[in-house]
Formats: sequence, C-alpha cells, structure tokens
Amino acid sequence: MRMATGKAGGASGPAIGKQAANSRHGLGRATPSGVRVAPPRGFRLECDLYPPVKAFLEARGYEVKGEIFGCDVVATRGTEAPVIVELKLAFNLALVLQGIDRLSLTDCVYLAVARPRVGAPGRVSPYRRSVRALCRRLGLGLMSVSPGPPQPHVEVVLDPLPYRPRRRQRKLRAVLREHGRRDGDPTPGGRSPGPVMTAYRQEALRCAMLIERESRASLGALRETALVPNAARILQRDVYGWFERVARGVYRLRPRAREDMAHFAAENCLPSLPPGARCVRAEVLGASRSLAAPVGHVSSAGGSAGVGDVAGSGRPGPDDSEAHGAPGRIETGLTVGSVPAGGIVLMRGGR
Repeated sequence: MRMATGKAGGASGPAIGKQAANSRHGLGRATPSGVRVAPPRGFRLECDLYPPVKAFLEARGYEVKGEIFGCDVVATRGTEAPVIVELKLAFNLALVLQGIDRLSLTDCVYLAVARPRVGAPGRVSPYRRSVRALCRRLGLGLMSVSPGPPQPHVEVVLDPLPYRPRRRQRKLRAVLREHGRRDGDPTPGGRSPGPVMTAYRQEALRCAMLIERESRASLGALRETALVPNAARILQRDVYGWFERVARGVYRLRPRAREDMAHFAAENCLPSLPPGARCVRAEVLGASRSLAAPVGHVSSAGGSAGVGDVAGSGRPGPDDSEAHGAPGRIETGLTVGSVPAGGIVLMRGGR
C-alpha cells in the first residue's frame, strides 16, 4: 500500500494512491453562471480539516471514521495496515508527540496541517525543509490541507518510511579531530553565545603566550617547541588580529592580543604550557649581512676560498681550476662557517 508523493517531494511510502486532482486557481474564480465566488478565508477549527482529509482517503478506497480512542482519523482498506491521521491547524510539538504516540498502533501515521497563507506570522509551513527532515527521521507522514479555491484539497508532502540516516563521515571526522585536539574542557555545553575555545584558538593562544615571553619570536623557533604545530598558518592568517610581522618569519604581539589573553585568563580558559617552555628569541639580522666569503679567508680544513668563488652556487672560480685535485686544496661542497660580525660566511670545504 503506497501513497503517492506530493509536489514537495519525499520517498513514496504507505500508499493512499494518487493525490486528488485539485488544481490551484486564482482568487475570485468565476462559476459557469458568471457569479464570482469569494475564496474561503481558511480553516478556523481542527474539525474543518476532517471533511477534505476524509474525502481524500475515501477516493482511494479507504473506509474512514473519526475520533476513535483519541485518534482524529482512522482509515482501513481490506487487510492492509490501518492509516491514522492526526489533524492540527499548525505544525507544532503537540502534533509531533501525538504522531509518535500513534506509531505504537501502526506504521502508517500522517500529520495533517492546514497550509498557512503566504506571510502568515507564527505559522510553520509543512513544506519547510527542517519540518520534512524531522518527520522523515521519526517515520511520520505529512499532509498539507488547503482551503482552496475552488474547494479544499489535500496534498501529500511526505510518506512514512523507516528512516535510515546517511552518516556524514567527513563531518564525523572533523568532530572527532576537534575533540582530540582540544585541551581540556574549556567551554561548557549549552553556554550563551560567545567565543568558543576551539582547538585552533587554543593553539593561537599558545603561540601568543610563547611570543610574549620573548617579546618576539621566529616561526622556526615556535615550530621547534612542538607546542604549535600549525604556527605558520596561525601567524600568516592572523584570524584574531594578534600578531604583527616585524621581519621575515619574525612576529610580535599586538596590544589586542594581550587584552584578549587577559580576558581568557580571567575566565580561566588559557591553555596550559609545560613548565619552562620557551622559544629562542629571534634576532633581526641587519641588511649588511654578506653571503660571500671574504677573499683569502682560511677554512677549517686548511684551504682558502678562491677569489672567483660564487657563494652558494657550487661552481669553482677561476683560481680553482689550477688547484683542483692538489693536496690540501679546495675540492667540492659548501659548508657554513662561523658567523663573524660581518655576516654569514659560505666556504668551500676541503677533503
């Protein structure tokens, strides 16, 4: 037994057959006699829904009776499972609870509500996506009853079927990842709207707390602490407006960061840091840093850098062609020497 699905969609369920062929017409439709009939203003009582629902079911071969042991409408057809319909002028919690209670009698339970007028305040439309999703999850059918014109008609919005939810694996993985990354339980459930202490915010706070201890810090130093694995994304995106870039890869805190940290400290929401956790202070290197080795600088291997060496290129200069292969002379490879006051020296290492 299947009831045809209405225009609002939904899988076909316990059937009552095709819907009534009631077409929608404009306001003030003219009768064959030429007299214009004013459209009805709507249903005033729940019992006003009974005649169109009864006619709808009887047209599909059901024997319909009303008010049987608290059930608004009970319809039977041969040996099929009975159909129970609960009537309400508007979709509300009381109607849903009635429908759930009737599921203990039969699987074919429909909720019939009056279709609200366009712009009617405080009325929930049965075509609303959340309403259809709720009824589908509960295994309830849904009907919409319109007063017309030209006459009341019923439309099946949703048929009752056993609900099998489709698991959203991607969302589930995100929930479990956030649960595992979050430090402690900083945000109580059901709290009023406000900033939620997410795992991302906790990591950003750890980053700010480490920078505050050194006044400024480099990205590499923060990574070495292993406390801020997403330091690069946090510093570059700067979602909360806490970090200011002072040099390449070097950041310091803005005043807003300290204000927000004080606010979270007052709420006892700051994430924990291991005792003595620090990051090496970043030094802003001067623009005079030289990348080429001074001429004649003696390496630790006893050789000297060629006059024509190109630092960092790995190619020998003009003087290296004569010395290539000689004992104590420069061969191949680049090593980083000590950092004198003049800057970083790149030298060619010997054997």
